[in-house]
Amino acid sequence: MTGPEHYREAERLLNLAADGDEVYGATDAEDSRVRSDARELAQAHAALALAAATALQAALPLVGDDQQVTDWGQAIGADLATNQGARITNALSIVDELDRLGVIAPGSAHNLRIALGATGGDR
Repeated sequence: MTGPEHYREAERLLNLAADGDEVYGATDAEDSRVRSDARELAQAHAALALAAATALQAALPLVGDDQQVTDWGQAIGADLATNQGARITNALSIVDELDRLGVIAPGSAHNLRIALGATGGDR
């Protein structure tokens, strides 16, 4: 799986754990176990997505804008426009979404916002 695919799967599993329908024919204990398993799997996928995003961030200056950047933007619903201002805005949206989901630490999110030219108070 790619980083964006891990991200999407973590979201799907978190939604299942939070709002999913009861498993048809399952007892309450079985349903609770399914939700617990979904949360655990979501954590694993979120960790793998974070590792992929971190690796991409490190490699991006070497590889430039490639399909992985577009895939990440699509995974979080950002429109990757070509002008620099829009790209920074989209990058800030990605940071905000990862911060909201708890995928990155608040301090890391703050540092990324600073690097992109915005402070936590601006967002």
